[in-house]
Amino acid sequence: NLQREAAAHIHVQGLLDAGADPPGSPVAWEYLAWLHREFYEHLPEEFWWVENPETKERKKIVPGAARDGEVQVGQHLPPRAVELADYLGVFERTYDLG
Repeated sequence: NLQREAAAHIHVQGLLDAGADPPGSPVAWEYLAWLHREFYEHLPEEFWWVENPETKERKKIVPGAARDGEVQVGQHLPPRAVELADYLGVFERTYDLG
């Protein structure tokens, strides 16, 4: 599984090195969605699932799409799904150096 994940990372890095990434700011949502889609589309579909540790509910990751539900990563609670667009906007405005 780690080799498959590494291969997906290498694929995306190859696209970046070849200049095959989309135009625009690498901190814009469209660019981040492209990265996410390219990475996940090169993983086996069994990697596309996340599970809520409390409810055991499983949700499928959609390559290139923002999540539409709540998640927890270890002890970390990331922003709520309804807040993602605002957070991504702040991220882009803060880090876009172009």
